[in-house]
Amino acid sequence: MRKKIKLVVTDIDGTLMPINGTLPIPIKETIKKMQTGGVKVVLATGRMFNAAFPVAQELMLNTPIICYQGAMIRDEKNIYFEQSVPKQTAAEIIQHIRSYNAHTNLYLRDRLIVENDDKYIKEYAGDRDLKYEVVPDLLDVVDDATKLLAIHENANTVTKIRDDMKIAYPNLNIVKSTDYYCEFVNPNADKGLAIQFLADKWDIQTDEILAIGDQDNDIRMLQVAGIGIAMGNGSENIKKIADHICPTVQEYGFQTAMNEFVL
Repeated sequence: MRKKIKLVVTDIDGTLMPINGTLPIPIKETIKKMQTGGVKVVLATGRMFNAAFPVAQELMLNTPIICYQGAMIRDEKNIYFEQSVPKQTAAEIIQHIRSYNAHTNLYLRDRLIVENDDKYIKEYAGDRDLKYEVVPDLLDVVDDATKLLAIHENANTVTKIRDDMKIAYPNLNIVKSTDYYCEFVNPNADKGLAIQFLADKWDIQTDEILAIGDQDNDIRMLQVAGIGIAMGNGSENIKKIADHICPTVQEYGFQTAMNEFVL
């Protein structure tokens, strides 16, 4: 007999809602039902805290958020877990990203800093209603970084950045979070480790955890959960390792999965 799920960990973009979209009412209603039934719901996202917190508020969640790909676990008042990329390594990554003519987002905790006020940051920040800083040279302000993000309009270029940088920096956690985003975080920062941290904190067993996501940066969290679900719109890599595949985000796949395995 399958154990009752006590913890649901979910990605945001491409899972709860379409990328650059809004939260559908059926998804909000489903999460409300789960919380009423005593299930903890945790957001796990590549977003910075300031971009994820409004989603948590809209869903009326009172749990910490796994943000920056797992580099930080925090709520409005407290930081429970934090891992950063050392300053020197962060500076080298910035220089590497420049060599691909890609845009760089530098995250120093909840500061989002760029050196080009271009279409990439305007779209990225505008979709999330984020404030950002523009500086002449990121190398002048770089410090231990919570995360770095490379953005390019050519998906093949982003794949090459990921593959090349994995060779150059085998000890970093480097992953594509969309076709056009490549993210760099501390090797001890991933969504799977973050889930384990919270599960230990709340004394929740592996088979009482369900994780759901759509991209390669969600693979580790599906692997550590008792039930790992990939969205129908997910990457081929995440579908390969998932226990189950639900309908797409446009088809409210999250709701379908929760009705089958949690509610």
